Amino acid sequence: MGIIIGILFGGIISWVISHAYYKKSNESQRNITSKLTEELKEIILKSDIEKFTVKDLNRLLEEKIINKNAKDCSELYKMCPKCGSEDLKISIATDHEHDEQYCIYKCNTCYWSDWSQ
Repeated sequence: MGIIIGILFGGIISWVISHAYYKKSNESQRNITSKLTEELKEIILKSDIEKFTVKDLNRLLEEKIINKNAKDCSELYKMCPKCGSEDLKISIATDHEHDEQYCIYKCNTCYWSDWSQ
């Protein structure tokens, strides 16, 4: 009798956990589309791809944010990857001891920052 109650109770708990997970997952999916810029939404709608994978969306975002033809690190980012703002402050620092140059990126809108070599 105790085994049957344990199995039943365990099944109910696992269903509640699964239901909560899927509900949270759906909410985060809706939040993702609200964060896309209008330009990216248009690109997605005009695309030939019927269903976008995460890989496809990442490629689109990368094309929008990162300049792959950058000649130096100061031209790497086109816009902020966090908020999409083009208001980036780019600083260049030189490490003379190791003969290396670093670019420091800061978004003036959301205060995101990153660096590259």
